[in-house]
Amino acid sequence: MSVRIFLIVLLLLTLTNSFAIENLGTYGKVYEIEEEDILEYVKRNAKMPSFSQDEIRKKIRKAADVNLNLPVNKRDNVRFERIIYTVPDDIVINGTVIAKKGTQINVLQQIKLSRTYIVLADYMLPYFLDWSKKTNAVFLITKGNILDLEEKYPNITIYAALPEVVKALRVRSIPSIVYQSEDRLVILEKGFRR
Repeated sequence: MSVRIFLIVLLLLTLTNSFAIENLGTYGKVYEIEEEDILEYVKRNAKMPSFSQDEIRKKIRKAADVNLNLPVNKRDNVRFERIIYTVPDDIVINGTVIAKKGTQINVLQQIKLSRTYIVLADYMLPYFLDWSKKTNAVFLITKGNILDLEEKYPNITIYAALPEVVKALRVRSIPSIVYQSEDRLVILEKGFRR
């Protein structure tokens, strides 16, 4: 055992000396550096942003505004939709084709939506608060300020309704309640009058 430790120590000492840094001196003419120190340049020319805290708050509030301009439902309606994906090219994994080009896949047979999505404008939200108690609801706001709503209703899940999400959920008008039933979406279009 002590021979093994001795050999390891000897090997480490040999390797350490072979990588030692040695000053080889200066050869040739040495010139002063003409370029300005980049750190000094940045310190001298960097300017603090001219935004006040109030301006920053206003910009954040403005960024939280949503306006998708979806029409308002005049009467109740129910639609059922399937989400069908057509495979654009053969999908090959490890040399095995798992889906051929042109194959149609019902997405909702493969994945399950665990939430109910309520798509509406800010002024409609008070009329649908019971849904957050009945279901695992997510409110997608198409018109209004998300920050204002989150402050007013801190115990419910509220997001901005992104156009891609609204399209994927097959929502055409508001208010709409979307959930999954078996292999299809159920879209309840609720009639709404102010």
